[in-house]
Amino acid sequence: MLLDQILFWGFYNGLPHLPVFNVFFTAISSSAYPSLIWLPLVIGFLLYHHRKRGWILLEAVFAMGIGVVFSEFILKEIFARPRPFEVFSNLSSMDPTATGFSFPSSHAVAALSLATVIALSTKNIKIQALMTSYAILVCYSRIYLGVHFPLDVVAGALLGVLLGWLSSQFLPHFYKSLFRKAGYF
Repeated sequence: MLLDQILFWGFYNGLPHLPVFNVFFTAISSSAYPSLIWLPLVIGFLLYHHRKRGWILLEAVFAMGIGVVFSEFILKEIFARPRPFEVFSNLSSMDPTATGFSFPSSHAVAALSLATVIALSTKNIKIQALMTSYAILVCYSRIYLGVHFPLDVVAGALLGVLLGWLSSQFLPHFYKSLFRKAGYF
């Protein structure tokens, strides 16, 4: 854990905490709140359920939902790791909504599961790069804001990638057979 703390300070101090960066990373971090991501994805699914893109959005919702629930209600309770601003007395949280335990980062789970599903659903390198960049920025924002250690973010990211991949690989087999008769496929 000492290495994780050293890495935390390296990433935390990697950029100066200027107002422009504070606003930017707060906005990036806020964009990955599952409740903010799920609503547009569900609306997109409802609007485009007759197309492949709509079902891809459902895969993302499924991966994020499983990941965030598993992270928030199981893993965080098992590991019970305090947040950096609780460990270091000279650090304050820049995210007042960051409560509870730190490991793993649910924001990283949500961002990486979404990015993985979208990236796997397209051959468009620009979209893949955009989603990857977004996920990396979300992960970094959690450290920049002082609410997660690097290990929290890496664990959340790995869980998000795994769940995004599993959702993309196995969910289509389920819903295609289930909804083929209804004329969706």
